[in-house]
Amino acid sequence: MEAELAAILRDMYNNSLEGGSVVMIHLFAIRHADQLRPNDVSAKNVIELSGIPDSYFAEVSKGIKFARFGREI
Repeated sequence: MEAELAAILRDMYNNSLEGGSVVMIHLFAIRHADQLRPNDVSAKNVIELSGIPDSYFAEVSKGIKFARFGREI
């Protein structure tokens, strides 16, 4: 599962429009928040496997939180 998510994240990051990489990381995390919850898949491992900079872990965490609030709206 982690390898599949890493491939999706890598693709979204690499194919983002100029200046849109952070938005694509948020969108990835929103779409896959259910799999990225703490007890399912490690977001840190997914980021590491994807090859994107580790500093984007905070953006994935934000996207997961966005997904939770989006469901409440």
